[in-house]
This record gives sequence, C-alpha cells and structure tokens, in this order.
Amino acid sequence: MRFIKYLYPVFILASLASCASQNSSLSKVGIHAPVTGADPAPEENLNYDRSTAYYEFTLGMLAERRGDYKQAIKYYYKAAATDKKHVLAYKRAASLLLRTGEIDKAMRAAKNGLKIAPNYPGCLGIVGGIYYSQGDYKQAIKYFQRLVKVEPEDKDPLIFLAVSYLDSGQMDDSISTLKTFSKKFPYNSNGQYYLGRAYLRQKKWGKAQKVFADLVKKRPDFLRAYEHQAWVEVILGNYAKAEEMYGKYLKINPRDGVIATTLNEIIKYKKSPDGAVKLREKFLKNRPRDIDLLLSLGLTQWRKAEITGDPEIFYKALDHFQLVRAGKPDNKQVVFYIASIFERIGLLNEALETWKRIGKIGDTTARDVYMKIAELYEKAGKPEKSLDYAILALKINPEDPELNYFVGLLQNKLHNSKEAEKYFKEAIRLRPNSEKYYFYLGVVYEKMKKYDKTIEAMKEAIAIRPDHSNALNYLGYIYAEQNINLKEAERHLLKALQLEPENGYFIDSLGWIYYKQKRYKEALRQALASVRNIPPDPTVLEHLGDIYVALGDPALAIETFKRSLDAKVDDNRELDREAIKRKMAEVKKKSKEGAIK
Repeated sequence: MRFIKYLYPVFILASLASCASQNSSLSKVGIHAPVTGADPAPEENLNYDRSTAYYEFTLGMLAERRGDYKQAIKYYYKAAATDKKHVLAYKRAASLLLRTGEIDKAMRAAKNGLKIAPNYPGCLGIVGGIYYSQGDYKQAIKYFQRLVKVEPEDKDPLIFLAVSYLDSGQMDDSISTLKTFSKKFPYNSNGQYYLGRAYLRQKKWGKAQKVFADLVKKRPDFLRAYEHQAWVEVILGNYAKAEEMYGKYLKINPRDGVIATTLNEIIKYKKSPDGAVKLREKFLKNRPRDIDLLLSLGLTQWRKAEITGDPEIFYKALDHFQLVRAGKPDNKQVVFYIASIFERIGLLNEALETWKRIGKIGDTTARDVYMKIAELYEKAGKPEKSLDYAILALKINPEDPELNYFVGLLQNKLHNSKEAEKYFKEAIRLRPNSEKYYFYLGVVYEKMKKYDKTIEAMKEAIAIRPDHSNALNYLGYIYAEQNINLKEAERHLLKALQLEPENGYFIDSLGWIYYKQKRYKEALRQALASVRNIPPDPTVLEHLGDIYVALGDPALAIETFKRSLDAKVDDNRELDREAIKRKMAEVKKKSKEGAIK
C-alpha cells in the first residue's frame, strides 16, 4: 500500500500537466500537432506512448521545480522522443536551455518543436529572440511576424518585430509597426523611444524632437529620452534647450561623466565664432547612446522581481539577460545579473559557474569575485572549496579584517582551530573594536579547551557591546561548566534572557547554572522549558538526564540519555557519546543497588 500511495500523486500531476497545457495560451496551436507523412501508430500503442511521455514530462516538471535543470531537460527530451507530437516537451527543454545559457541547444530544441507545430508561440519566441540577439534580424523578423499573428495582444513580439525592422534598416516597416505598438500599448514607453530613434535614422530631426519631448513629459524618469532630445536640440541649433535637457539628466544621474562632458562641450563651443558649426558636426559623428532592447526588458523585469520576490519574473529577466549574453558574451554587467538571479532562485551551481566566468571578463575586481564564489560554496555546504577562494581573495587584500574573519569562520567550521585562532586574531589586530571577532575567537578557544582565554575573549566582546546576548550566554555557560563564579554566571544569563526570552539554548544554560548550584527543581523547570523550545538537542537532553539523576528519577534519566544519543549532532559541535553511555550504565547499576530511588 505504501508504494501505491506515493506513486498516486505523480500520475495526478501528469494528468494535471495535460489539462493545464491544453488550457494555457500556448495551446492555441495544440500540444499534439499533426506530423505530415508520419505513419499512423496503432491506437493502443499511441495511448501507451502518450501516457509514458506524460509520465516523463511530469518527472521533468518535478525536477525543474526543485531546480535540477539538467535532469529536467533529460526528462523533457525523453517525453519528446516517446511521443513524437509532444511539442510542449521541446518548448520546456528549450526554455531551460535558454535559461542556463546553452543558446545553440535551445535553438535546436525550439526548432524541433516548430517542426511539430509551426506556429507554437513559445518556440517562435525563443527562436526569434535568439536570432535577434545574434544580430540576424532578417531571420528574427520572419519568426516575430508569425508570432505577432498568433499572439496579437502580446506586446513583446510586436516591439521585437519593430526593433528588428529598425536594426535591419527597414525604416518604413519599423515606423509603421512602432505606431501600431504605441496605439495598442499607450502606457509602454518603448514604442515612443524606438520611434524617435527611427526618425533619427531618417534624419527627420523635427519629428524626432517632438517624439522625445513628448516622452520626457510622460516619463520624466526616462534618462535616455533626455539625452536624445538634447542631442536633437543641438542639431537644430537650440543650444539653450539642449543645456536644459542635459541639466535635467544630470539632476537625476549626476555621476554620468559622458553627459557632464557633453554639457561642458556645448558651453565651450558656444563661446567661439564658428562653434555652432563645429558642435553640430561633432554631434552628427557621435549619436546618443541607445538602449539595448533585450537589456532594457531584462532590467525592467529584474526591478519588478526585486520588489515582488516573484520567481517567475526573475525567470523572465534571466531569459532576456541570457539572450543579451548570447550576442555580447563579454558584457560583464549582464553576467553579474545572471549570476545574481541564479543565486536568488536557488540554483547555486549555476551561480557559481557564472561568477567564475565573471572573473575572466574585463576589469572586474578579482577579490570581490573570489569572495562571492566563496560565499556561494559555503552556502552550498562545501566549506573546503569556500576556503580555497576566500584565501585567494585574502591574498589580494590581506589587510581586510572582514576577509580574515570570514576565513577564520571557515577554518573553525572545518575544525582547524589553530588556523581559525590565527585569522580571528589578525582580524582583531586590524579592527580591535569589533565584538564579533572576539566572540568567535572565544568560541575557538573553547574548542581548544583553553577556557581562561575563552572567558577573556567573551569579556572583551561584552565590553565592546554589553547587550551581546550570545557572548553573555557563552560566558555564563563556561562559568557553569568550570563550576566557578556561579552568581555572576546567573546574572549574565538573566540579562541574556531579557534580550531573548524565548531562546531555548539560553534557558538551558540558566538551568545548568541552577544544577551546578544544586537548585535541582529550578534547574528542572528551566531544562523542560528548553526542551520544549528547541528541536531535540543532545547536550540539552544530557543536561536534563543529569537533573533527573540528581532528583532521584532513574527511569526518566535513562530514557532522556537515550534521547540524547538519538538526537542529531550539529556538525560544528562535539558529543561524548561514551560518557553518556557510562552515565546510563552507572544509573542502572545504582538503581539496582537501591542507591537511587
């Protein structure tokens, strides 16, 4: 029965996948399109193939959902191979290949889908987008024309068609399409912006001026509109207006050196007798900077995703950025966004590989790249690899206290206590007023059983930050473990609990202090409260077992010690299992002898 129970949801998902795909906008051309010239399969075999294909497709969906894109792509290809008409499987594979930057494979998968269904929107968009990113505007136009017919209410195919016309030099087609776009989507500024650019290409300065001036009024945050209008104003001899537009631009973005230099040139040339002629000639040679459509759309989606946190919008941004990278592989800005999105959506391996590529591009600071890779390896649970890159970063900037601290944390995680001590001490030398450096140095000393130094480091941390609850707890607990300064230990723990009253580990420490003071009933209350507040912890349960022994309850003591041995041990902590087993044996022995009642 168990096996059936767990298989049942998979086939339900497969059925839902079928229904969902048929009801989506992508189903306008059908998932199973007829294949010309194909031999008809027997109905029973066809049904078997389709059920198997849906099963493979569902496995692909599940793999995609958990972020295993490589496995998902394999399942989608299996589904497509099993059911020769499963266009959606090709589309999903193409989408994931595009998302991970495998552009050529994405193109092949999408074209395979179009062999089944020539007007399938998802595949048309991918093929057209790839051709556009690679500068093959003639081919891009063919696919976007078909896509606009299939999806007339979708703004993206229409703007891509218009800009493909523009970049291929088909100006009349571009202007006509851009006007249609602006009528259908009046609140989208891209139509006006590219229409202005089209007029610039045709040297229709007056029309361009009017379009950009109107765009600035509608979108006062559209920086490139200011730049383009100012450029046109210079060509028309309206220097005062040009200065005004560049000035407005710099108020929004004062760090743009290109615009600042351009404004200074206008002011300089105005003063010379033949300045107007020279200025116009200079401007005609240097057109204003244009917005890359793919990059612009990617950044728009990125900003939306940052605000909403919606992973689907991150995926859209990622697709656009990957297309930009396909045409401009050395664009380090785009690679940065791709790596950041991979990290945000949990694809750490893909993020790592992308960050590694950043290290080879342009003048990106290697130290920052190494640190990012180190952080991702640490997040992925690979501290050894993380340490390798953190040390590379530290070699570049050895006087960085945070880098020394980070390396110390990794050394501590890898149980290299002496190395961790060295890096924490170096961090303290470089920045002596940071409480966290002292705190973790104290943690390392406790591992090394240098308890006097642990106490000294924790006191330093508290001196810098008196409300450091973890340091207060640590110091109080060490006092209890050493059975010294118990009143002071109690005072530290009560203060820590004022700061974090629900912290189960702090509650356990207070109970342990009471145990050391032989206040066993109070210790029991605290220990039971601690156990209720945190997941099963071997040390906390061991303390509870010791308290039961002190209270003369051998049965509960033995049961609690067993729970302690069964509890999961944190990788960064030690548990003396043999000591707990010896305690259990001692309790059983004394219980039989009547020493514990």
